[in-house]
Amino acid sequence: MILAGARCTALLVVVSMLPGCGFHLRGDVELPDGLEPVHIEYAINTRFAKALKEAMLRRGLQVVATPGSASAQLRIIKDESGQRILSVAVTEGPEEYEVYQVVTISLIADGKALIEPSTFTLTRDYTYDKTNILGKRGEYESLRDALAVAMAETVLRRISYVQPPATQ
Repeated sequence: MILAGARCTALLVVVSMLPGCGFHLRGDVELPDGLEPVHIEYAINTRFAKALKEAMLRRGLQVVATPGSASAQLRIIKDESGQRILSVAVTEGPEEYEVYQVVTISLIADGKALIEPSTFTLTRDYTYDKTNILGKRGEYESLRDALAVAMAETVLRRISYVQPPATQ
């Protein structure tokens, strides 16, 4: 009984000290001041571009359609997703696939690169079953959607570490 109380007290002390050392939960992403409104520049409206815009709007960030009215421009230089074979059965073909999402972004504000072109890669794998082709196709599409959302969160976390340009 006394030991359980000591454990609870120790846990409470550790948890209360975490914010003091800069630890934040993964979902707690705040963008630096001075980066709003932001314009997202992309060649085609992909799953990732949609997920990124939705994630920004969900956080209450102002996203504008034209670069002229933006304080910052988030450029999606590369946005590629697909799948590759991870393993093959001797007689039956592919057994396992890897779904991937590769994104290269840069962030410009006041004519200065706050994030030089940076590439991020996320992967997930799944097993393939030739007797359940429709189900596996659905799994592939779900994984692509999940990767786009996860990549959007990854990019927002990276942007949250940017030092905004000094205001005059």
